[in-house]
Amino acid sequence: MYIMAKSPGNWLIRHASVKSITVTVLVLTLFVNEYLVYWVQSSRWPVFPEVDRQKEMVVLLVSDPQLQGIRDEPGFPVGMVARWDVDRYLSKTFQLAYSYSQPDIVVFLGDLMDEGSKASPDEYQSYFTRFNSIFHSAKKSKLDVSLHTDVPRGTQEKLKEYKSKMNSPFRVIISHETMLPKLKVYIYPIIKEIKPQLLFSGHWHKSMHFVCDSCLSDNADTSHWPVHRRELSDINDYMYLDLTNSQGIQELMIPTCSYRMGVTDIGYGVAIINKEKTVRYTVLWLPRRYDVLYAYIFVVIFLLIFNIFGKLCFPKLLYNYRPYYKYR
Repeated sequence: MYIMAKSPGNWLIRHASVKSITVTVLVLTLFVNEYLVYWVQSSRWPVFPEVDRQKEMVVLLVSDPQLQGIRDEPGFPVGMVARWDVDRYLSKTFQLAYSYSQPDIVVFLGDLMDEGSKASPDEYQSYFTRFNSIFHSAKKSKLDVSLHTDVPRGTQEKLKEYKSKMNSPFRVIISHETMLPKLKVYIYPIIKEIKPQLLFSGHWHKSMHFVCDSCLSDNADTSHWPVHRRELSDINDYMYLDLTNSQGIQELMIPTCSYRMGVTDIGYGVAIINKEKTVRYTVLWLPRRYDVLYAYIFVVIFLLIFNIFGKLCFPKLLYNYRPYYKYR
């Protein structure tokens, strides 16, 4: 009596096909690139510390999402796919960061749209709708001050109005453009009125920390800031900031959260602000999307080659296959 011997190799040859292998590779690639990559990256974020919500405020900081517009992007279908992909990336990563931090407030640090200044009313409305679909709504108060020129007329009065409403000894300035690296003559009128201990900024698309131990002191020098800077591209845990120095200011620059900005290190900032003038801060680094897109290109090229040669060679493999029979 003859029976066919069973083995994994025999089963694979009898059941595999070019089509089934192609589908399997595509499904695995999608799973890795659209789920596993995000899970692995978020699992590397530091453990969220214990927070006393009576004394501390958790702030999620979002900088430079710069939603891609229509005019400066390629035409259909490339531009549409590019906008769809970056919107999905921002939405997915923001939801992960929001779930991680459960913030009391979300602060957007500007450059929300890439083409907002040149958009038509209808285009601007479409960008605004996209923005709201990606991020949670946030209430805003606005004070526009250009930091490259002298302080505009009326700004001092506005600052004094704000100052009259401030009753907290702990003060924070939120700005799109970085402040401490700029010339003192442009910044000191604002700093003197508000007297902040902490600044949040974006614009450079980088993660940095600026420290000035005497920026609130009376100094006749209108050009010099004794500012020290440190790059935070390697931060992987919470750093501690002591802001009790009455003459000092510290500034945290938040990196961009969009992979379209041409930098590899992107993320969201998380600050835990204590009313005792201390801050714990970290960056939630995000997956490098371009690596994933390159992986898609590699897989597509591989599957094209596999299908071409597979259709030529696979039928011969099946034709030459001989089951192994064993006599009993």
